[in-house]
Formats: sequence, C-alpha cells, structure tokens
Amino acid sequence: MKKRLSLCIPAVALTLAAVSPVAEATAPNTNNEWVPQASNAALAEQSESQAMTMMAATKSKQRTNAVSYATKLSFNPKKHTITTYFTIKKITGKAPQKFYFNLNLRTSTKKNGKTKSFATMKDSLTTKEIKAKRTITRTYKVKSTKFWRYRLVTKSYWSRYASTPSRTTWSASVLANKKAQPYPIFYNRYTKEKMSVPNSASYKKLAKKKQIKPGNYRNNFIKYHDRKFGRANWKGVSVFHMLPLAYGGNNHMNNLYALPTGLYKTHVASWWKGY
Repeated sequence: MKKRLSLCIPAVALTLAAVSPVAEATAPNTNNEWVPQASNAALAEQSESQAMTMMAATKSKQRTNAVSYATKLSFNPKKHTITTYFTIKKITGKAPQKFYFNLNLRTSTKKNGKTKSFATMKDSLTTKEIKAKRTITRTYKVKSTKFWRYRLVTKSYWSRYASTPSRTTWSASVLANKKAQPYPIFYNRYTKEKMSVPNSASYKKLAKKKQIKPGNYRNNFIKYHDRKFGRANWKGVSVFHMLPLAYGGNNHMNNLYALPTGLYKTHVASWWKGY
C-alpha cells in the first residue's frame, strides 16, 4: 500500500534570504512537504572586507588592518520602492585614510540578460567618516517589472603609498514586479521540485483567442504526481501555471506547480496581478 502524503500546510512566515533570494522555511509538521522558499523583504545581501597587511613600526611581526562591510537590496511592496544599503560592519586595526565604494543598481528584462545602469550610490569616506555600523542608503521608486542586481566596487587607501586593489562583486539577480514585490519561490521537500523563475520581465499579455486552452491540466497534473510520487491529499491545494496561459504559458508538467490555495492567492496570483 502506497504512503498517503499530505500537501496542506498552515500559513507560515516567509524567511529572509541572506545571499541568494531563496531560503528554506521549515514547516512545523513533518508531513507537510510543500514549504515556502522566498522572501519579500531584504534580498541579495553579502558581506566582505578589504584588508591590508602591514609591518608594525616597532615590532617584526605583521599586523592586519581591515574594513568589513555589508551590502543589501531591499524591496518594499507597500511603497513600491527598492532600497540599496551599504554598511560598515567592523574595523580591524587602523582605519584607512580613505575608503571608496560605488554601488551601481542595474536592471535587465531577461533572467541572464545584459544589464543596464538604473542608479548609482557612491561615496569616498575619510578616516573620521569610517565608523562601524555606519549605514548609507538610497531609495528608488519602482515603476515596471525588472530583474534587479547591483555591482559593487570598493577600494581602500591606507596611506599615501599603500592601497588595497579595487574589488568588484555582483549580487544575486532578483525578479520583482512593478509593485516592487519579488517573485515568490516555493520548494517541495518530497519531490525536490522548486518553482521556476520566469525567464523574462517583459512578457506580453495575449489575446484570449491566442492563449492555449487550459483543458484538464489540474487532473492531468494530479495523475502525473500521484503516479510518480504516490497518492496525496489534494483538498485545498491549487494547481497552477508558473507562466500563466495569458502570458504564453502551456499545460506541460514542467510549467505546472501546486500550492495550498491560500499561499497561491497571497503570493503567486497577487504577484502576477502586479506584473
């Protein structure tokens, strides 16, 4: 007799992703296989440091001076804004004479497409201005659906003759709609399947007559799932198109996913309304 799985889960808070825009949230019941893996708060955060190893003036051993910093991209769907953060986390040893950073916010209409500059936050901090926990932010209004990421360039000047080579890093790419709501991602711990992120931020809505007919996609998906993974309880579970038929999606199994109806309406259906 095949094991009967439960697909229904209670509403659970979405958890924050640190570096990637995906982080697993643990459901309280081990029978609940479908769990959220997305956040709608802060994304694409990373921490780094720039260090300069120098000879001590009075001793033969070396000492290291370093500036540790963190960057973050934050979305606010209520205000339709995106905010870039640059924070000095820690100073080890002596602070540099000057610390330069350039955080360039960039957008793209394709998941792996070429990016273009949207806005730049930059500054050149002197020794007195370089303080732990200091945060510099800029907030921008979001008006259209885009893939967002930033490029960060930093350089430290420790003395007139010593400096740290400039460093360039890129954040993860995040798809957000015109309301600044990041695309939600959910993960099935049992089937190991994850919602896929749309490849484009510029799908055109098709006329009704040009859309693929939905047919019996729900029943077909249930049969496919139960045959492959075992029978499950589908009460209160919505089967939906990850790329909606209205935007050129199809009824193939790799374009279908299932979530508790409440989560689907709150996170997926609402996202496409703001697309």
